[in-house]
Amino acid sequence: MRRLGLLLALIAGQALAAAGPASDAGVLARLPFGARSLAMGGDHGTLPRDPLSSVANPASLSALDAPAVAAGLHQGPDGVSWGGVAGGAPLLPWLAAGGIVETLGSGEVVAYDYTGVRKAAPLESDRLVGAAVAAWFGPMAAGLGARYFGSTVLDRQAGAAVFLDAGVTARWESLQPPGVPLRGPNPDWVALSLAVTGFGTSVDYGGASDLAPLTWRAGAAAGRDLGGGWQGIAAAALEVPRATARPEVHGGLEVAVPAGPVEAAVRAGARYRRDGGVLSVGAGASFRGVALDYALLSADNPFGPTHHVTLGFNWGRYGRAAVPESGAGEP
Repeated sequence: MRRLGLLLALIAGQALAAAGPASDAGVLARLPFGARSLAMGGDHGTLPRDPLSSVANPASLSALDAPAVAAGLHQGPDGVSWGGVAGGAPLLPWLAAGGIVETLGSGEVVAYDYTGVRKAAPLESDRLVGAAVAAWFGPMAAGLGARYFGSTVLDRQAGAAVFLDAGVTARWESLQPPGVPLRGPNPDWVALSLAVTGFGTSVDYGGASDLAPLTWRAGAAAGRDLGGGWQGIAAAALEVPRATARPEVHGGLEVAVPAGPVEAAVRAGARYRRDGGVLSVGAGASFRGVALDYALLSADNPFGPTHHVTLGFNWGRYGRAAVPESGAGEP
């Protein structure tokens, strides 16, 4: 089925997926989610202690050392917006679980009949509900997830499908100081990630169908104590969506610095594919486990800047000073 051009244009601008003869089903299932990750160039399944990382790789839930939740709102071009809530928590010393709820609205299509009567209908309304689990042994972790996707186009055509996600991660941390738990804060670490998301059957829209939004991802990230409580993170990834079969490279940097009881961060990144790119910048601040993050994306013409905001809470950082007594920041 050939979906309407506006939604295809959104994918071209936000995820660098050009419009083809048919759209990929589950647009919402493959749009980037989370201002922190977006400011650093896009979907990263290697960012630590961030429940939104599970969108790119369910195995990233293994990096949660405490219950965490995040809500995001993303503004795309021409009235398209999407957002949701994601959360996760360790359940056992070797097991973590999480879930996500997302919605997308793409504005209205307005037309007039031969008598001049105005008619309006939502272009597309999507909803997504998912859950994931991750288990680990030493530095290795594996995760599985499932997401239910439903979509209604022009208030007439409806479709639904279940998509499966799978991934593995490996994370190595430097030697911990005496008395600090193995999975506790550590400023020096390296993480690797492999994942496939959006695996499933086609979505049927009343006889016409779209392919599932299959995407392959590989990523790496590293954190480093920069001294004086400053913390740096670098992340990079290679992504191949079935919608385009063209590799996309994205990466970014984050520098966090304590400012009294608040930890402030600045971020920058880029996403590039052969026929275009997206530049991104962002900033964030956290206080006693509450974090507010913002990202600004600037895509190729004809797209203007888009804005992305995420509000999160991490129980493990509640009441903890921005800089541990050891003087090192945490990722």
